[in-house]
Amino acid sequence: MVEPVYNALDMAELAAENGAPAILLPVSSRRQLNEMSDDLASRLMIIYYKDPRDAPFKVLDE
Repeated sequence: MVEPVYNALDMAELAAENGAPAILLPVSSRRQLNEMSDDLASRLMIIYYKDPRDAPFKVLDE
């Protein structure tokens, strides 16, 4: 089961603080990242997926 992401910006900040180079999010959450700081945007790669079944393949392609 896939749950919607309600706090994508918080998740992205937490991922970056913990040293993650990238984060995988559903494309439906991209509007939540409009307020992302330039610093965070330069440190973290956002990988979007449209279909949850394709998410693992997106990660493997990067």
